Amino acid sequence: MDSLDSCLHQSILSALASNLASTSTHDDLGLLTESFASVEPVTNGVVNGILARLDESLNGAEEGREFVTLQQAESIIAFAEYAGSSEPSSSNQGRIIALLQALPGWEVEASLGLQASNHWSLPDQLAYALVCAALLLAGSEGGDRSATLGALSTFYQTTVLSIQTSPGPLSRLSVRHRIISHILPSLNGFRRASGSTLFKWSFSDPVPVYEKLAESSAAKISTATSQEWDVSSDEGRTSLSTLHLYQSSLKGLSPALVTLVALGVQEDYFASALMEHGKGEGWARVARNPVKAPLVSRAGVQAITTDALAAFDSIIKQLEIEQEVRPVDPYSFDVLLKSITVATLSCIASGTLSNQLTALVETLASEVTPVTDEALQIRAVECLSALSYAFPSVLPQTMRLVREFILSPAPVFELGQDSAASSALQAACKCYADAIDLKGDPALRISAIQSLLNHFTVPTLGSTLSDASESRSTRSSTGTLSRSDEEKEAISTNVVHAVSRLALLFGDPMIERLVVSMLLQKHTGNSTAVDGALLFELAELCDVVDQLTFKDIGIAFSEVSKAPGAIDGMSQTILTAQTRLATAAGSRLDLQSYFLVEFLSLFVDTAIGNSSRALSTTERSQGLLSLVPVLDAFFTASKLDPRRKFEANQVALFRSFWYLCNLAGFLSTPTRIAEWQRAALIRIAVQSPCLVSDARHDFVETELEYSSILRRASHVLTPDVVRAELAKYVPQQAGHIRTLPLPQAVFLSTVLHVESLRAEAGTPSTMLSYFEVEGINNSPMFTTLVSIAEKYSKVRDIALRSLNDLMSSFPSLICEATVITSVLELLTVVRKACQAEFTDEYTPVYSFHSIRGGFSLTLPDDYQVRSTVLSELHQCAKVWLKSGISRAPFEMQGLLQVWTASNSEVLTKLKICPVFQDYIDGSSAQNDTHAASLADDEMGKSVAIDMIRTLPAHDKSASLPAWGGWKSDNSSHFARTFGTRNFYGGEASRAQNAGRDTLREELAAVREQINKHQLHVKLAELRSLLYRCAAHLVKTAEPDFEVLHQMVTIPVAIFIEDTVSLGQEVWTWLADARPELEGRLMVEVAESWAQTIQKKQGLFSPLLNREDPLDQETQYTPTDKGAMTKEYATAMRLLLPHSVLLLFLSSRFQAFRYRDKDMVTTCMWVIMRSTKACQSWSTHQLAREIRMRLLCFGFCVLQGSRLETAVESLFRAHLYDAAFSWFAIRAGWSYGANRIQLKADLQAVEELHIAIKGDIPSYGLYASTFFPDSRNVVLPGRVSLAAAKTIQSQRHQLLLALLENEIDRLRLWINPLMDPARGPIPSPRSAQSEHLVYWAPVPVVSALRFLFPKFGGDPILVQYALRVLEHHPVEVTFFYIPQVVQALRSDRLGYAERFIFETSKISQLFCHQIIWNMKANAYRGDAGEEPDPMKPTLDRMVEMIVASLSGKAQDFFQREFTFFDEVTSISAKLKPFIKESKLVKKAKIDEEMAKIKVDPGVYLPSNPDGVVVDIDRLSGRPLQSHAKAPFMATFKVHRESKKGPIQEQAVQNALINIEEQTEAAHTVSGFDTWQSAIFKVGDDCRQDVLALQIIAMHKNIFTCLGLDLLVTPYRVTATAPGVSSFVLEVAWRLAYYTLSSAV
Repeated sequence: MDSLDSCLHQSILSALASNLASTSTHDDLGLLTESFASVEPVTNGVVNGILARLDESLNGAEEGREFVTLQQAESIIAFAEYAGSSEPSSSNQGRIIALLQALPGWEVEASLGLQASNHWSLPDQLAYALVCAALLLAGSEGGDRSATLGALSTFYQTTVLSIQTSPGPLSRLSVRHRIISHILPSLNGFRRASGSTLFKWSFSDPVPVYEKLAESSAAKISTATSQEWDVSSDEGRTSLSTLHLYQSSLKGLSPALVTLVALGVQEDYFASALMEHGKGEGWARVARNPVKAPLVSRAGVQAITTDALAAFDSIIKQLEIEQEVRPVDPYSFDVLLKSITVATLSCIASGTLSNQLTALVETLASEVTPVTDEALQIRAVECLSALSYAFPSVLPQTMRLVREFILSPAPVFELGQDSAASSALQAACKCYADAIDLKGDPALRISAIQSLLNHFTVPTLGSTLSDASESRSTRSSTGTLSRSDEEKEAISTNVVHAVSRLALLFGDPMIERLVVSMLLQKHTGNSTAVDGALLFELAELCDVVDQLTFKDIGIAFSEVSKAPGAIDGMSQTILTAQTRLATAAGSRLDLQSYFLVEFLSLFVDTAIGNSSRALSTTERSQGLLSLVPVLDAFFTASKLDPRRKFEANQVALFRSFWYLCNLAGFLSTPTRIAEWQRAALIRIAVQSPCLVSDARHDFVETELEYSSILRRASHVLTPDVVRAELAKYVPQQAGHIRTLPLPQAVFLSTVLHVESLRAEAGTPSTMLSYFEVEGINNSPMFTTLVSIAEKYSKVRDIALRSLNDLMSSFPSLICEATVITSVLELLTVVRKACQAEFTDEYTPVYSFHSIRGGFSLTLPDDYQVRSTVLSELHQCAKVWLKSGISRAPFEMQGLLQVWTASNSEVLTKLKICPVFQDYIDGSSAQNDTHAASLADDEMGKSVAIDMIRTLPAHDKSASLPAWGGWKSDNSSHFARTFGTRNFYGGEASRAQNAGRDTLREELAAVREQINKHQLHVKLAELRSLLYRCAAHLVKTAEPDFEVLHQMVTIPVAIFIEDTVSLGQEVWTWLADARPELEGRLMVEVAESWAQTIQKKQGLFSPLLNREDPLDQETQYTPTDKGAMTKEYATAMRLLLPHSVLLLFLSSRFQAFRYRDKDMVTTCMWVIMRSTKACQSWSTHQLAREIRMRLLCFGFCVLQGSRLETAVESLFRAHLYDAAFSWFAIRAGWSYGANRIQLKADLQAVEELHIAIKGDIPSYGLYASTFFPDSRNVVLPGRVSLAAAKTIQSQRHQLLLALLENEIDRLRLWINPLMDPARGPIPSPRSAQSEHLVYWAPVPVVSALRFLFPKFGGDPILVQYALRVLEHHPVEVTFFYIPQVVQALRSDRLGYAERFIFETSKISQLFCHQIIWNMKANAYRGDAGEEPDPMKPTLDRMVEMIVASLSGKAQDFFQREFTFFDEVTSISAKLKPFIKESKLVKKAKIDEEMAKIKVDPGVYLPSNPDGVVVDIDRLSGRPLQSHAKAPFMATFKVHRESKKGPIQEQAVQNALINIEEQTEAAHTVSGFDTWQSAIFKVGDDCRQDVLALQIIAMHKNIFTCLGLDLLVTPYRVTATAPGVSSFVLEVAWRLAYYTLSSAV
């Protein structure tokens, strides 16, 4: 946690506190701190430790401020959030109060990073959290209000007082620094908390009275905030950072902030207390509701009124000085606002009206206000309204003041934008309306409006403003007569807004009609401001006026638009009003048709140019273009059905509209309009009717040829340009187009462009409607129109291609139930449309509807086209569905089964195909024969079943040949699961909740048996139980979540493939049938996966971790096929459950990856937990597939999620570490000769290779603001972003190289003969190793190569080789003694000598074998007479080793060598008898063997693993040889046997976990056996030794790889020149005697 961004750290703590508060049912601070204890560095003692130290300081401890670290502060904030959210507790309240009172004396650890990463500094956050918690606890039932409110008052007073107080002797902060870093932020936190916390004040609470900030304190604050800070010191940097922080997130820090805090608390107090019986709280309700003065101490409250007004006057005086001397305090106007509010509230609370307050409010609500500020003047008007409610006697005065305010040219009224009324004017109108209503006389409403209109003094048309003023002086007040022309115009604008606002506020239809009629009469056209206000307010009134009044407004707007000069670019005011009018009309059904006709008529009139001033073509074009957004706004607001029936006059107007748009160049390419304007035209095109809808058959002769618009020559596009553009789109008709009359060419061009716009929006179907007009079919336009229509015949191809691209880019989209339903229903509907050729031959049907799909189709009556559509759709659907099955097999098969089953249920209910309803053309219901045919032939269901039967591409059975012409499929699984689901689903539907208790009891019994490792339930019984659980959850309205929990955990707890596969079936059924339970289901599965990690099961089990066959002790025993079979079965038993779980998770992920981020997070959590435990992943060869697929899943989640940079970096690092863990061990091949498994391994590695190639880090999302500049981002591990990208690039390249090598190795293993027909051929690659000294140890046989002359005795290679030899156990090196001895030939540096000498001291057997081998290598040839060049070295080594022996080792050496010399000497003694008979030779052998004494502990050199305990002295047997005298003798040998960890799985069917049933400990036992050995002198057997070594090594390799190749090696040992012994295993197996044995 220390490495986390402080914001993130605090967020985690806050989330923990919130979660604990919402789940805990009792006050338990220990539970909170226990939860926090797992999140460093917060500990259980943080809060209590600080409280204890505070008590010590209160009891006289040394003076000085309490130092609080960042971690302590964050834990206190979290505790405060917990205390405020959990059940109220007196102990928690006491802690909060103590912490709050001590906060002013704290010294919080400074952190520039923290302050830069949050909107508020840490003292601010502390104050906010503690004050919020204190108020919430005080407001709760049983809370100590007096203690809390006293603590709040003490906190404020102490904090303000500390401005004057210098820091203690132990403080490290200066006064100015502490003001900025602690005092002012703490007060701001206090202000924020008091204003945002829901706390109900009461007048029984003490009135919050705060002393005025002393001038000296204010001066200190001003000095601290304005001084230049030294950034070279920590104090300066922290102060400067805090100032910048509050300047960016607030208005900064200043003296006025202290006053603002006090006024804010007082405002909350009075506003809340005054509305004690109201439904709402706050100033807004006080200003709008009558409030009765409470019985409170008037003296104390009046003092607050006086103080508030004094604060107002003080700020006013400061503003007068500061504007001339220094910058204005940023909180000055906030203080003014709060002070007048507090004065008003306290005045109401005391029940006494303050004359000073009344005078101040009257001044502010006038044009002579001392301060022009919109918020302040709005509040002044609101204060007048509140005083009127509280003191009815001031109501007449309020009405007069507000009326005069409205009729004044106050600057604050000029702040409105786009001709709208300013907020101040709206507030004044609201106050005026409330005051009029308070009078209770309805007649006052009309008189007030008329009185305001009397001050409308804009000049009439043709006169100047001054002339009009004089002519209307009889209706103007004296005040208005004295105004200037500009002021009169401003007042008239105010009057327009005011009367409109009043009409809307009164809500009286009669007044609304009256105001509209009066405003319509006031339009003169001489004042832009007044006319803009008129148009704006008339548009605002359109929302509420009746239809007749709306038409009057519409006529007025049309006249304004046609007025001279109005079309000059269409002024923004008129355009805004038109848009507002269109929006109002579109939202009202009774006005839509009228507005549409009027607006389209206006559009045509604008184009024709019916105005008194001649307009150019460009001017008219710009005028038309400005009207397009208005029509778009109308259609956007209306939400009309595009397929609605249009009236004939509307169609004609739309046709004219599009003619004009085309001729104005709006539809041409390259476009002459902006992109947003083209988008508006597309939306209008969708809502427009076909241009010939309901046209007459003589349309061409009557309407088209005589259209005034088409025959008009003055357009932007000339006739030649129109023909050229049309010919460009249909070049095959270019010659014909030049001969067409201009109206026909324009018509075709318009059709082309309008239908192109519709096609862009996805609605090209209206194109066929043009051929319904007989006149068009018989005109010269027909051939060109056909060519245009042919362009749109490709729309389907484009749509299918786009859909294919979409499905290819996002294949998981097909995993959505809605998408599957749409695709399958489309197939069914189009199939029925094709079937109509035979069922409705003479009455073709064009429209078809799907109830389940919720869509309708309109198809042509050309059945060949329908068949083509069906074929294309079928091919695409199969590709999409197969793609989904390959990515999410469980999900897709489950969804298809649910769809098929639910479809069957609908069929059962309706007795006919549920996909159809009666044809939309209005025909009568089909007869029974048709209904039966519809029910019997559903292509969608057939395709669904066909896809369910399809095996996923990565399924191991999918690669099998089609033997007998039959391809493997999933039919049996589908039949079983489909029938089972329907059976148990039907049972659950009938039982409902009746079987819930029974299910719980059965699940509890199974769970108990699992816990006791005594499961007696058979697989069939478990299947029934789990399916009944799933059926209950699917069919019950209120599922039992305990049943869901057990349904997930029981199969995983048993942890065998059968149970997990069974669990996957029921989980998939539940997720598909009840999507709302999928989230909980995925969490349960994730938790079960985590349990397997904790228990080290399956993939995480070390039981069968792979060992390099060359690193194992070589046993000269025959191949044990039974052991290999057991290992294979055990490995599959361990790994398959996790494989099924992984496939389930990855399949579900494809379904919800685009719709549920919480479940994606669950998958990410599973991957993170797994990759963190990657060192525990099984290294067995059969684990390769699941390891690679788990990593593929991880990269799929990573690449499909947008993560915060640090999280993304950490997630990717874990995935790469897990991937590298496979290559950290020596490369292996596969296990067994199962080519199906080999191909599955290769496919998994190739898929991971593809995923890694596409892995591109984004590192573009920063949830933390700790590093505002991305270049300074520090990722986990304190790595910069640039360094992380470099490291990632290197890791990426390395992993790709390793995966490519793994792919080549597997391809070579599958295809060792490089036969292209058998499979892909690996590509040759080269590798270089430059850092040998850092290599991990390799097998002994590999290291020994570096000791041979081929490498020239390179010191580095020799050192590495010797290091490897020392690394391996002596038992492994023992096998390679002949090669170790041969290394002495090139041992110039003596490394091999040292290794031999040191190792001989460790193992006596090694010592003996190395001596025998060195003696055997001292001479060459069978006779052993020619010395070897390294004989001196060997002799010296033998002498050194023998000389180093002592004690028991020396005694053992002498006994062993004496014994063996006696045995081998028999062969030499037989040489004189070589020509004698076998009886003579045997007699000599028996004679010599009788002399041999068997000492304890001696062994045969060829069998050091057994101790000779006796000799069969009559077993000597001479063997046939031409020049040698070999013989065979039998010895009684005692051996030690070991039983491995692999156990029989006899309880597999009983579903007992093998790892829980038996211990894997090795059992050691001894036994005696008779061993025959052959001895021969005078024969060099070193080549035999080498050959048998190779055979034994390959036997180890074959066994480790699970290859069933029988190899029976035996041992040969050369003990001296020309002397050897070896074990004849065949003889031993044919004739052996067992004296004792133990298993």
